[in-house]
This record gives sequence, structure tokens and C-alpha cells, in this order.
Amino acid sequence: MNDAGRPVSIPFPAPGERVAVTGHQPTLLGGYGEDVADRLRALAGGWIARERPGEIISGMAAGWDMAVAEAALAAGVPLVAVLACPGQNQSWPDEARARFERALAGAAAVQVMPGGPGMWTKRDGWVLARGERVLALWSGVPGGTERAVLKARRLGRPVHNLWQDWLALDLAA
Repeated sequence: MNDAGRPVSIPFPAPGERVAVTGHQPTLLGGYGEDVADRLRALAGGWIARERPGEIISGMAAGWDMAVAEAALAAGVPLVAVLACPGQNQSWPDEARARFERALAGAAAVQVMPGGPGMWTKRDGWVLARGERVLALWSGVPGGTERAVLKARRLGRPVHNLWQDWLALDLAA
């Protein structure tokens, strides 16, 4: 509330907040190509420049998670990289694996979960529990991103979904 007792609009996020990331992988975003990765990084980078988060917490999955991680590092925003298991990127194409390794090397902190049954859900839970807000790229389809968004909402975390921005950017490409 301001001095007049009126609600004050708070931007998403307040500068300096810890932002958890969840979003689709390349299969739902157009593939592993550099053109898709470039557009994802541009979307993430623009958001980071506008909103100025204090820290990005990424599960480092291929696609949106990686794009936000790379954009955070490029903008000088501390990155917490959270892996579901050792070797999480082993099945990725060579260039995607190389970008993953560079992002890990630049991360302020790396948390490696033990793997095993439910490892992706456990990793997502770790990420969401530590973020004050959530930045999503979710189309509305059922799956892991949906489960993460629903969990974030149950935790009371505000969720900002950039899906419409992605569609607009994708159409402009």
C-alpha cells in the first residue's frame, strides 16, 4: 500500500529476487538447432534485462532451462545450476552438451541430485522450493512442465509464463 492506502503494483520480479525456471524441452520448441536456441536466449535475455532478478535457479534441462541459464550468465546474474543426476546431458547433441558444460563452469553454485526414480520431479521440487517466483515457458500441454507449474502454485509461488511471448517471437522469426 502506498501512503494513500492504495495498492501498489509490484513488478515481476522485484529486483534481486531468486527466480526458479521451468519450461519445455527442445522437442516442444522446435528442436535442438541453434536458431531455436538463439530465439530462446533472446526471449530469456530480454526478460532478464527488464526484470533484473538477483539469482536464477535452473534445472538445466535442454530448451528453456538452458536458455535462461545462458542468458543469466551473459547478463551477469548469478546462476544456481541444479542437475537431476550426474551426466544429465549425456544424450544431448554435441553443441548442446558443450553449452551445458560452459554454463556449469560459469554457475555460482551447482547442486547435483543423486538420480534414481523420480529424479526429474525431485530436481524440480528443489528448484521450486528455493525460488521466490517462477519463470515458465509452458504451452499448457500435460507433462513435466505442467507438474512444475502446478507445484509452484501449490507452494504459493507467483508464476510468470512467457508462452505467448515465445509464440510472438517464433512467428516473427
